[in-house]
Amino acid sequence: MEENSSRIIKSGFTAVWFPPPSQSTELAPWGYEPDQLYNLDSKYGKESELKSTINKLHSYGIDAIADVVINHRHAEETIFTNPSWPITFICSDAKVKGTGSPSTGDCVDFAEDLDHTNLGLQNEIVKYLNLHLKAKGFDGWRYDMVKGFEPCYIA
Repeated sequence: MEENSSRIIKSGFTAVWFPPPSQSTELAPWGYEPDQLYNLDSKYGKESELKSTINKLHSYGIDAIADVVINHRHAEETIFTNPSWPITFICSDAKVKGTGSPSTGDCVDFAEDLDHTNLGLQNEIVKYLNLHLKAKGFDGWRYDMVKGFEPCYIA
């Protein structure tokens, strides 16, 4: 990551997109099936390397944009880890049937669809974005799989 930041700085970019920074399943290590949102050691590198790269970009006035996956999450038998979330956060029409409301958008068949109508989940997503990713240096996000939930939940 560090060596690429020098080329980016010289190119005139004002923002850099990062793939999903959270740990993902072994079957989808590139980040689009996150299982541990708070673990930023990923296929792309260690959390320390990520923070160092973001800091270097910031020193040149370049923003860091994280690709975030908030529509779905991988769980082992409906058990989420890092952070742990209850089964009520999983939609009732998800791959693994949760106890939440039906999905407000398209379902995925490779992970558990999250119930965006659940206020507890909404608070956890805000916490993840603002208290976790922003604290690591990210300036904004690109939302993945937005057709999986109603647009009103982005706000």
